[in-house]
Amino acid sequence: MHYKKFIKNLFIALLLVSLALGFSKSYTSYSIDNLDFVLAMGIDVSESDESKLKVSFEFTRSSNYSPDSGGGSSDDYKPIISSVEASSIDSAINLMNAHMGKELKFSHCKLIVFSEKLAEKGISEHVYTLINNVQIRPSTNIIVSKCESEYYLQNLNPTIEDYITVYYEVFPNSGKYTGYTTNATIGDFFYSMSTNTCESFALLSGISDNDDNSYEDINNINANNIPVQSKRTAENIGIAVFKNDKLAGELNAIEALCFSILTSKVNNFLISVPNPDNSNSYLDIYLHDDMSSKIKVDIVNETPYVHVNLKLTGDISTADYNSKYSNDTTLKEISEYTSSYLESTISDFLYKTSKEYHTDIICVGKRALREFSTWSEYEKYNWKDRYRDSFFDVNVEANIKSGSLITET
Repeated sequence: MHYKKFIKNLFIALLLVSLALGFSKSYTSYSIDNLDFVLAMGIDVSESDESKLKVSFEFTRSSNYSPDSGGGSSDDYKPIISSVEASSIDSAINLMNAHMGKELKFSHCKLIVFSEKLAEKGISEHVYTLINNVQIRPSTNIIVSKCESEYYLQNLNPTIEDYITVYYEVFPNSGKYTGYTTNATIGDFFYSMSTNTCESFALLSGISDNDDNSYEDINNINANNIPVQSKRTAENIGIAVFKNDKLAGELNAIEALCFSILTSKVNNFLISVPNPDNSNSYLDIYLHDDMSSKIKVDIVNETPYVHVNLKLTGDISTADYNSKYSNDTTLKEISEYTSSYLESTISDFLYKTSKEYHTDIICVGKRALREFSTWSEYEKYNWKDRYRDSFFDVNVEANIKSGSLITET
């Protein structure tokens, strides 16, 4: 009986001690007051020593942020960006911990920005370091900025979004309905560097400093010349293309759309094609991919032959009083012209990435696997280097069903 009473009293005592510790005013290293949550990180080449890095960290004020809140509103949110020069990312983090007097936490980091200059030198070491950090989520987006990453973070001003962290999450997804950019994560980047079947890519971005952006062809816009009249802000459009871990080049809006179509990252999209009846104007056509798109690879005499077949349906969005877009003959002509235009555009994209950039960012290598009996044969073939020898046969079947909801009376 005394033994049972002793056990009961011991249990009550332990419970009281646990409650006392839980509600005491003592703080542990995991108290939010002892932590700084990093929203975004920028990585540049050091200005004083090109063998070092300049790492920028974006924070938000503790009063405007908690791990479950999503960030402060645009009215009271002022980004806190601190930069430090160091020999490595880990060293920069350690120095910033000492400077801030708090421990940096990256579990809510939404964005990692590499400057174009650093990307050209190679970023594999930095990607491996970041992916090895258990706090960095594989879903964190990776950007190549045409300006310094510190400058990019300082001038990234969402136009209508109240929460900066929400903006970081949603803007990469605009590619799902425009195709002009794409969701690019550090996890996918790391996988592409580690596999023999494809190459890496990242979001392309920049800061617009010019209120008078002009262009000759809407399809050729990129991250530095979006024709939007707005205050200085980020322009996220296009794709940064990598060969191994080095920046090989960039894709403009229409090239990014070709990438999105071939990788099934966009289903419905708007495309502007030259008007066959008027060379000085464009037709806006809203297209839908029926998801039967196919890419097939044949290896003939050690040379890759890539066959692309696309089936698209769509409607003409452009309204013109004098045009007969409801006429079957006109629709057939526009369908054929759209097919021809897309065949040429996609073919140009494929030859540019293979012959000029020497990089397989659409993962044609995965389709080529069936041409080899074993994995060792595929590795011996060295797909990443042989892809530049590819020839492409592109066939697009665009079926424009109707001109518009407006009918003749």
